Amino acid sequence: MGVLTFFTLAQLNFSSNTLAANHETELVKVALISEAISAPKKGTILWVGLHQILQPNWHTYWRYAGDSGLPTQLKWGKSKNVEVGTIHWPVPDIIKVGPLVNYGYENETLLLIPLTIKKNGPINLKAVAEWLVCREICIPQRKVLSLNLPAGNGEINPVNASLFKKFRRLVPEDLHWPSKVFSIGNQITLIITMDTDELKSIEALRVFPGIDGLIENGEIQKFSKNKKNIIINMKAGYAIEEGLKFFEGMINIKRSRNGSLDNRSYRIKKLPLLKR
Repeated sequence: MGVLTFFTLAQLNFSSNTLAANHETELVKVALISEAISAPKKGTILWVGLHQILQPNWHTYWRYAGDSGLPTQLKWGKSKNVEVGTIHWPVPDIIKVGPLVNYGYENETLLLIPLTIKKNGPINLKAVAEWLVCREICIPQRKVLSLNLPAGNGEINPVNASLFKKFRRLVPEDLHWPSKVFSIGNQITLIITMDTDELKSIEALRVFPGIDGLIENGEIQKFSKNKKNIIINMKAGYAIEEGLKFFEGMINIKRSRNGSLDNRSYRIKKLPLLKR
């Protein structure tokens, strides 16, 4: 576990007088953007996103940062006519820093957030974004963001449409195949049952843990296939020895389809850890 996993974002000073704030425009450009150019009607969903554009070789973090780091956070101001949902995180990059393996974003990302419209009318949003941007060093940063949309019918914004489409495709779906996880000594074994054609198409995969200490992030993940299953073996992390009872995270699967590589991710929701 890296040093930064022992700190909260609040403990890393986000004062506007710090070096962190002075570097914001140099390292990460951040904006709150909308998929629509106007507020949709009551009862519908409006998607907004925290857009980050990073300088080369710098990165921010996924919801579970890995061996070090901290995830981006959003603190929303009160709004009378929308209910703010949770962040939908795109699949992260694997970022190696010395012996550490982290999960995060380089170059550009869009963290998607659904808003449920509770009342017709214009939307005026404010949020404080806090994030950690790292290279050889890590710098905590923050910015107050706003988004204002007039009342309307939720027409799609042509400027942002392709960006939302790109990153929405990178957000994991729920894992729909029957799955089991076994804890065997110092190994975690994930077994996913698929039909024969799906199994044959799989070229590569990667499991991303959603909990600190679930697996050893830097260890090789080995996978094999039989007639019905994918079998992924991972080295157990310290949380298993401490009594963790479930497995939670995400799996990214690359499949060969019509001569090209299809890359999709699937959310693994709290599968019980079974013993063998």
